[in-house]
Formats: sequence, C-alpha cells, structure tokens
Amino acid sequence: MKAILTAMALSAVVILACMPRAVYAQYGSGTASDTVWVTPSMGNGSLSDYIGADTTSTGARANPNAIYALYRDSVYFFTGQINVNGNLTIVSQPGTTTPPVIAPAVLADGSSPSTFINSDGGNLTLRGLYLLGVPYNSHWLGWGDAVVVNGDSSDVHVDSCVFDQWSDGAMDSFGSWENFYITNCYFVNDIHSSSYFGGHDWESHGNPVDTLMIVNNTMFNNNSYADVPTGYVKFERFDHNTVCLTQVNPINDFFGTNDYIENNIFYSTLMVGQQIDEAYAEWYDTIFYKSFAWSASSTVSTDTLGLDPSLAQAFGGTESSRVFKVLNNAYYWPAAIQNFWTAYNDTVTKMVKVSYPDSVVNLNHPPNDTLVDTATVKAILIPPQGFMNGRTQHMFTDKAEWPNFISANNDSVDPGFPSFVSSQIDSAIKYVLDIRANAYPNYMWDYTNGKPLFSWLWPLPELTYSNTSLQHAGTDGYALGDLNAFPSQLAAWKAAGGLALGVQKVPNTIPQSFALSQNYPNPFNPTTEIKVSLKQAGVVNLDVYNVLGQLVKVVDNGYKPAGEYVYNVNMDAFASGVYFYRLQEGANSITRKMLLLK
Repeated sequence: MKAILTAMALSAVVILACMPRAVYAQYGSGTASDTVWVTPSMGNGSLSDYIGADTTSTGARANPNAIYALYRDSVYFFTGQINVNGNLTIVSQPGTTTPPVIAPAVLADGSSPSTFINSDGGNLTLRGLYLLGVPYNSHWLGWGDAVVVNGDSSDVHVDSCVFDQWSDGAMDSFGSWENFYITNCYFVNDIHSSSYFGGHDWESHGNPVDTLMIVNNTMFNNNSYADVPTGYVKFERFDHNTVCLTQVNPINDFFGTNDYIENNIFYSTLMVGQQIDEAYAEWYDTIFYKSFAWSASSTVSTDTLGLDPSLAQAFGGTESSRVFKVLNNAYYWPAAIQNFWTAYNDTVTKMVKVSYPDSVVNLNHPPNDTLVDTATVKAILIPPQGFMNGRTQHMFTDKAEWPNFISANNDSVDPGFPSFVSSQIDSAIKYVLDIRANAYPNYMWDYTNGKPLFSWLWPLPELTYSNTSLQHAGTDGYALGDLNAFPSQLAAWKAAGGLALGVQKVPNTIPQSFALSQNYPNPFNPTTEIKVSLKQAGVVNLDVYNVLGQLVKVVDNGYKPAGEYVYNVNMDAFASGVYFYRLQEGANSITRKMLLLK
C-alpha cells in the first residue's frame, strides 16, 4: 500500500489535526517498501517480537524508516515493554471498522507487562490504534502506561488513537524539549483502583517541554489530569477538547510561557473534591505564591515562574513576557455532583490534623503566610473553586505583572450531553466514597453492552450535546469541545485550514482587501501575533527573513479560503534583532519589519 510521504514537521501537525478519528490514511516518513504488515498475534507471536526483530541490542532501529501496519478487526499482544532508541511508526490499516487492538499479553506466570512503549530517543508516531491497558484475563496492571517518552528533543505524533483503561496514564514525558502532537484521540476509563491520581491522559514530570499540542480529543471517565506539564513549556495549545468526568483537576500549567486554553468543554471535573489536609499538602496544586500561599485547585490553574527562580534564569522567561490565553471555554458541575459534596460534608465525622496558614478554612479570603500550630479540622470536601482558583484569577487580574494573561468568554453552561454521561455519575460518586474508605473500586463506563473483552461495538459514542448556544461558540466560530462529535463542522474546520501551529481563522469575516498587519507586540520576546487578511482564496506563503534577506522561518505555506487569520509566531530559537515577515498570495505581496528583543 502506498504510504503518504509526510515530514515530521509543522506540516504534519496540520494533517493530523484535520483528519477525523475514524478514517486513516497511512502516515510515516518511509516509502511503500518500508511498510511491514504485521500478522495479528493470535497464535503468531506478539507485536513485541515483530518490532524486536528490527531492533538492535542498544534499542536502535535496524530500519529506522519502517512503518508497522496493523490490520483492523484484529488483536495484537505485547509480551514485554517495547524499548526503542530511534524512530518508531505504528499505524492502522485504512478503514472505519474496529481499529487494531493492542493489549498486554498474559505471561506464563500469570503476570502481564505494564508498559507498551518506552522511547529513549527518536521520533514516535502512532495512528489509528486501540491501545488497551488490560489483558484478556481482565487483571489490572497496577500502574500501567501506554507510552513513556524519555528521549530528549523527540517528536511524538499520536492521532486517531483510543487509550482505554491505563491505570497510571496514557502518555508520560520524561525527556527534555520533547514535542507532542496529540489529535483526534479518545481517552476513556483510565482509572486506578487505589489512587485517583492514577489514570492521566498526558503529564510531564518536571522536565522542560518544547511544544505541546492537544487538539480535538475526547477525555471521558478518567481519574486524573488531562494536561499537566509540571515543568517549563515553551508553547502549548489545548484546543477543542471535551473533558468529561474526572476525579482530579484536568489542567494545571505550572510554568507555561505561551499557553492557549481555548474552545474546550470541562464537565464535572475534580469530582473527588479536596480535604484541607490534602490541599495544603499540595496533592492537587502548588501553594507558594505570595499572599496566595494556599489555594484550593480548580479546572484551570497556573503558577508564577518566581516559584522557581532558576526557571527565569535558565529559560529567559519573565512574568511580563508570558502569554496565557484562556478563551471561550464552557464548564459545568451537574446538580448530582454538587448535592453529593453537600451531603458528604453534612454527614462526615472524620477529623484531620493539619498545619495551615491563618484563615485557610475561609475559602473566600486568601490566607497570609503565617503558619499556626497543628490544628484538628473537620475533613470536609472542598469543591472546585470555580473555573480558576484564587491564585490563578489574581494572575489574570494583575495586568502590571502579567499583562499578557487574558481570560474571556469562559461560562458555566450545561452542554446537554447524552444520557450515558449522566448515568455514569452515580458510579463515579461511589468511587469517591470507596477510595476514601480505602477500598479498591473502579467506576468503569461499560461501553461493551455486555460483550466480552476485544469484541465491543465500534465506534465509541461521541460526546455530542444539545445546547445550541455552544455549537458555534468557539474563537473560530465552531462548536466548543471535540469537533469529531460534529462531523460537518469538522469538515468545515478542515476546509478552513484546520489548526496549524498558532493560527486561527477569525469567524464570519470577509475582508475587502489583501492585508498584513503590523505584528503585536513589537518588540516581542519570543512570540508575537500577525494578522492576515485574504480577499480571495489561494495558496498563501507567510515567511520570516533576517536582515541579509535569508529565509529563516516558514510560518505558513498552503491553501487558505478567503478570510482573516491570526498567527502566533514563536521566534524563541532565534537571536535578538530585526526581522522581516512577508505575505505572498499569487502576484500580491506585503513585507513588514519586526524586532525580537530578548
């Protein structure tokens, strides 16, 4: 089968983000001769064997361009963690039937491997796969991970995949300056039976991340974080995702410098609540910033770079240069969850000992930094503190210190999800009660309709919703949440250019002229916005040149319908100085000057 030749670069992001979840065209960096069609595992060895046969003793790939193609309606097992130190591409056969399922094997001693892929270097591409975190004997893995990436500067492209029942997490980043592009995926039932912090979608572990793109994904019935980079992040976009039923806070961008949290739906997040001792012990959030030394968590939170002065020194970041935009998101806690928190606090008798700042129990007043003696307090469950907690709200309000923090059009609105969403809430509440009683529960969403493992119905139901006010409420004019739930909108979004790195189409605009705005801010460090007006459709080139006239950065090169577009251009890799940016469409071209000042 002919492979689509795709470079592991920004153009790949556009392709990945534009393609629907159920359709797959082969993706990789090799040619048709590099494609290896893998026989399903039943009685024919494991996926580990196939990939291991093409891997040297050092973990390097014998054929770095090999594309492993898996058959739909088939099951593949891995008998051990697949360790790679080089490029690895695993893709699905084209089609819309059940994707190839990859699951841990049951070994001779009854155990199962707990990690699928451990990448120590090179680029990783997964596309159109169903990654199942439970073996066929249904025994939980303990702390199971689908993908662990340790390689510095790795590019990780994950598109149109399902991550199901991973008890630790779907994806973990441990290397430095990795790039993640996660699009059109479905994360479901990532749950741990004894810790509601197990079962995250994506998390870094204190390491710096270069680029993080999480676009058009559904995250349903998972314990933990949807997106938590615990270290420095150069550029992050969390856009058009549906995050529904989580036990823990979904978004905590500790030290991002260019963050865009836009067009998402957050429904019934942080259901487990927080006890005062848990919150002050930093189970959910940091507690260090100034007078906001303690803060309960929330749906979206961030912190100051001053928390770790070495960050500003190492990466050149300052509070005033950080860009953080939280725009056009919907959030909602149904009455069943709010009533549960109230009933729990009316009946609980447990008391806990905790050292806490003055006024910490007054959630409407930020505490000061004075510690008092250990006290015994009632173990109430503190609900999420709105969409943003006090510290985060303060950072968005204080324009003197954070002039580029912008929050707008984030509303508490019930999306009107299908009944299978609300019917899962009782199970989630039971999970909270059981786990606080040191039981070992789960709250799996039973999407199998009673069928045995590996034979459920496909496709998984999309989280469509009935609230029409949200169906064109995005910054780009499209529906909030995962656009895979609205196929016609997804097609229109794709036709409009999709979501390239840092570009958005301004909705409902018909420019009267071909125009290129002056970048803003200017001077800038390291990102700036450029607005482009296209009177007619055509192939557009937006490029950046140095003072010698040498091309140093391709911002966009592709077809665009008529309209206005806003580009976020990151020049972090370039030295301070004067640059020129040029827009060309056919015979029309405009050039302007900008100043990068680090």
